[in-house]
Amino acid sequence: MKNLKKIREASGYTQAQVARELNISRQTYNNYELGRRQADYETLLRLSEFFHTSVDTLLRGELPDAAENLLDDIKKDLPRTAPQSERDRIVQSIVTKLQKLSDDDIDDVFTIFGYLDFRRSRPE
Repeated sequence: MKNLKKIREASGYTQAQVARELNISRQTYNNYELGRRQADYETLLRLSEFFHTSVDTLLRGELPDAAENLLDDIKKDLPRTAPQSERDRIVQSIVTKLQKLSDDDIDDVFTIFGYLDFRRSRPE
């Protein structure tokens, strides 16, 4: 599961916390992250529910094109400093784009937002 570590870190959890929530050992969970062990179907479902993302995203290690495209659009449209009216227009544009995504794609986008918040909150 190529994205598992990134998703966990983005969510702000430790391996021990996730393992405890899933009722598995930390070592088992660590093996999932390292790709040494594959989770069974039930565990995959529990992981996807826990992290609010799709099983597909956990397994494929990449985000669906719709989520990637939205993030590219946000980066392109969002200037670092802009008047409030421009920021409001950009936020409305983002909301419009989110409305066109599937539930799984929206979960993926919010996973990325969580990762960005987590990364920003860590001391340099």
